[in-house]
Amino acid sequence: MIFLFSPNVNLGMLDMVTDRTSTAGLIAVLTTKTTNQHLHITLVLLLVLDISSHWAQMVFANTSKVHHKEMEGTLFLVRLFYSNYPFFGYLCVGAEFTYVALYMLLVSKDEFLKSVATALLYVCVPACAMKQIVNVAQLTGACWGV
Repeated sequence: MIFLFSPNVNLGMLDMVTDRTSTAGLIAVLTTKTTNQHLHITLVLLLVLDISSHWAQMVFANTSKVHHKEMEGTLFLVRLFYSNYPFFGYLCVGAEFTYVALYMLLVSKDEFLKSVATALLYVCVPACAMKQIVNVAQLTGACWGV
């Protein structure tokens, strides 16, 4: 729905908050379902990276008075992420579905669902990993810009 509006409309902030909240919720639930400490720590660090990179990007956008999706001075990877909608979609959806597939693996007793979740992870984990690289680039670029 947000994409129906101009990128300059303040509803973009609502979109970002909604995305961050839903991701935080998924990760929080996952941390309660795993006994693997390495996975638990990784999930918490991914949550911190997700929130901090987007928060820093919004601070940078507000202080520079330029929309975060239109910044010329940002790192190449961040510009590519926001300018190439299929790339943007694959990374965002892939990251979220990685968390959904992990949930399926952690709670499902059904072997078929576990095999579906495993197959889903093969497709989605690369997107999730690339999304984290974009998050690091976004955080780095925003911190340099502020």
